[in-house]
Amino acid sequence: MDWKQIGYFEKNRDGKFITVNEQYLEDLGYDNDKLITGRLENQIIELKPFYDRFYAIGERTACITRGVSIQKELRYIHDKGASPVITTRKYVNLSHARIIGFYFKLRKNAISWDGKVITIHNYFKPITISPLNFYVLTLKCHGLTNQEIEKRTHRAGSSIRSIIQNIYATFEVFDFIQLASYFHKGNWLNEKSLQILENQFNAQQRQNNNTCFLSSAKV
Repeated sequence: MDWKQIGYFEKNRDGKFITVNEQYLEDLGYDNDKLITGRLENQIIELKPFYDRFYAIGERTACITRGVSIQKELRYIHDKGASPVITTRKYVNLSHARIIGFYFKLRKNAISWDGKVITIHNYFKPITISPLNFYVLTLKCHGLTNQEIEKRTHRAGSSIRSIIQNIYATFEVFDFIQLASYFHKGNWLNEKSLQILENQFNAQQRQNNNTCFLSSAKV
């Protein structure tokens, strides 16, 4: 993972910070981690309005489920004020740590398009993906099975499996439940991406129709 612009943190069993990275400090406007370590989120004046309880909701969820919690939140960024972020927290049963996590800031434009590939910006790193792969990702994140996706895309099962494996590797997430959380909270499917998909598949349909017409004419 590229930690540039990613705020990373670790907490002990009492919910107190034991480690934060430089980006976490920079976002708060601090230059010394001793101002954060050993404290709860609601003991840090800049974070108190956003984390006024002992645990954030996502942290409580991660602890109760002994798993991963992905939440869209507001937090303080020193040069922007209250800004939306997506925070990922993972429960770990270690002697020194109970929670490890990171957050990334949400951008106004969740995706961009250069005429060939879609670039997803609302993720912990920029992701470039073809319209077909984005469409498969969209269907998968909406709960469709591989067989249902085959019918929607008119692709063979082996092709869909290959696309899904490629998606796993590209996003470095091997659980579609987690990936769907980033998908929905990051607003990847929006008016712009819907228009891209619509244009792409309308063009593909016209090409298929023309191919069928030419084949029929030859006969």
